Order: sequence, then structure tokens, then C-alpha cells
Amino acid sequence: MKKNFNTIGPCIPEKNYMVNIDDQLSKIKQMIDQGKYFAIHRSRLFGKTTMLILLKSYLKKDYQVIFFDFQYFDDFHSNFKFIANFLSYLSNYKFEDSQYNEWLKAQYEKIINNSKNTIIDITYLFEILSKFSSLVSKPIVFLIDEVDNLLRYDLFIEFLEKLKYYYTVKLSNKYKSMIRSIVLVGVRDFDRIFSNRACERTLYVDNIQWNNEFISHVDLSLNQHNIEQMICEYKEEQHLSFEHKYIAEQIYAYTFGYPFLVSKLCEIIDSKISLDPEFGSKTQAWTQKGVLKALDLLLCSKNYLFESLNDKLERFDLLNEVIRNIVFLCVDVNYDPNNEIHNDAIMYGFLRVDENKRLKAFNRIFEIYFSHIFKSIEEIKYKEN
Repeated sequence: MKKNFNTIGPCIPEKNYMVNIDDQLSKIKQMIDQGKYFAIHRSRLFGKTTMLILLKSYLKKDYQVIFFDFQYFDDFHSNFKFIANFLSYLSNYKFEDSQYNEWLKAQYEKIINNSKNTIIDITYLFEILSKFSSLVSKPIVFLIDEVDNLLRYDLFIEFLEKLKYYYTVKLSNKYKSMIRSIVLVGVRDFDRIFSNRACERTLYVDNIQWNNEFISHVDLSLNQHNIEQMICEYKEEQHLSFEHKYIAEQIYAYTFGYPFLVSKLCEIIDSKISLDPEFGSKTQAWTQKGVLKALDLLLCSKNYLFESLNDKLERFDLLNEVIRNIVFLCVDVNYDPNNEIHNDAIMYGFLRVDENKRLKAFNRIFEIYFSHIFKSIEEIKYKEN
């Protein structure tokens, strides 16, 4: 079976060339071992879901990991339907011990059969989870993906607040030890979102504070060594001869470890450049010339990442202005942690802060891409005048 380069998605099929991220997983596990409730947020296509899938496997020896993606829930307006969906999801979850599934299925059937006579609210769900924890032999870790896509629903906010409340305040010592950690993952800064929501309405549970340890600073970027290992595996299995360290250095230089871009460049070299008569073989494709050709093809391609960047530039004028000043006009801009636009540009993956505390394009690919966009806009304006 032919392997594909895959740095941002689950290993399907299994014979994919995957970057080893054990260092990142180890840092996350350390926080989980300490019993922290925290969030990881990075921009689109940055390998967050892949990280969670690998983390689930990484933790399974020591923890009962429950991985949630609430995007598949079909109702966030009814307590009854939300709880029914929740229990249905858990009853079909792949637990190591089938008795957990049987017990959860019984709870699901109980509320379905007694829906008219049972008071259904979020507290009721947590009473069930409390009983469930006493059955589980390992401490529980909740991994919750795509959180920010659901923060427009008050019911989901209530669930998160209640989860935090039970985790930190209300639980008995025994139960607190059973829920070891909760990890929220998404794009946007949840701490800012929760703070804004707290100002807009009365919180459901005693104005729980989202403390300073809430946001994790685990770096999900791929380093040059990660990329080198993946390319070396490919080189050996394909029986090729090229300078894999140099190619990894080149790919890192253009991507700054952005997982989607690393994956796409490798994929283009393997599947397109190697078939180009100009290169003639896979060995010749894995050269500086091949990397530059792949870069040109990538920048001309349509993909979800570039579409997402474009969409935000078009929708947010102030963000657009900051990016234009830095990338196109080469204005030096010092990072201001209190500037919401600066923080948004970093959060969405447009910019990063360099060693001099200045904002710059996250990587050279983005710098080239944004420059082309703004140059095209200027040319259109010139023609119109």
C-alpha cells in the first residue's frame, strides 16, 4: 500500500508518513498528571484533532480517556435532547470494559422511557456522570474538540461551566480524583470568550473564574527534527538517495512548522514534482529546485487554509490593515498583548511574535501569499484610476 504524507489527520490508511509528536504529547500528559483543566487553541489545520487522537492512545494505559466532538450533536436548545445525545454517544463509545457501555445504555433508556416524569437539566447529567465515575477503574480525562464552534449555544456554555464547577468545587475528594483532567481544544482564545460571555449575562454557576493556567502554551508546530524524521522514513522505504536533512531544513524555512503546509509540500513533491519530466525521478524531485517548484504549485492551489485566511481578511478590516502594514508595506509593528487585533492575528495563525517582540508573518509562505493578495488589490485600484 502506498504511503501518503499526513501530518494533520488521523492515520487512515495506517501506512501514512506521520510526524512523531511524542515531545508535545509528553508535555500535555505532564499537565494532565497534575490534574489541570486547560485549553489548547491554534489556528485551522494545525493538527489539533490529530494531536487529540494520538493523545487518546498515548494516555490509555493510565487513564480512561473520553474524546468528545460535540459537532455531531444535533440539538443545543433542549436539555433533554442534549443529555440524550450525550448518553447515547457515551453508550456507543469504545470503552475497554463493555460493562460501562451497558450501564450507560441503561441510563439512556431510562431517561428516554421516563422523559415526561423526569426533571431533565444539566445537573441531572452530572449526577449520572458522578455515578459513572465510581464504576471506572482509571481516572477520567475529558478531551473536547472544536469547542469554539459551539460557544454560541448557551446550553453548551452551561455544560462547560458546570463541568468546571464539578471538577473544582463541588465534587467529593474521591470523585475529584477520578476526573483527573479536562482538555478543551479549538481555534479561538476561550478565556477571552468566557470573559466576554460573563459580561453579557449571569453565569450559571457562581461566576467560576477561568484561572491563568487555563490556556496551555504547548507548541503544536513541527520542528525541523520532526520533519527530518518523517522525510528520512520516506527516503528509506522508497529506497531513494537525497539530502533529507537539507530538504527538511528548506521545508521548515518556508513553513515554520505549520503542519498542513509541511504535509502539502511533501505531498506535492511526492505526487507531482516527481512525475514532472523536468525532474525525471523521485530522487531529483527531492532537491531545492523541487521544493521551490512545489512551493509555486502550493501558492497557486485552492485549499481550505488559504480560503480561510482570505475570508478573514475580507471580513475584518482592522485585521486586514495590520497584515497589510506588516507584510506588504514592511512596517515594523511591536506586539502589544493588550491589542485585540494583534492577538486575533496570532490566534488565526496570520502572524507570530519574533525574538525582538515584533509581529511578522507566521511563515514565508504566508508572507508570499499575503503579498500577492495585496499587490493584486493595488493593481486593480491602479487600473480603475
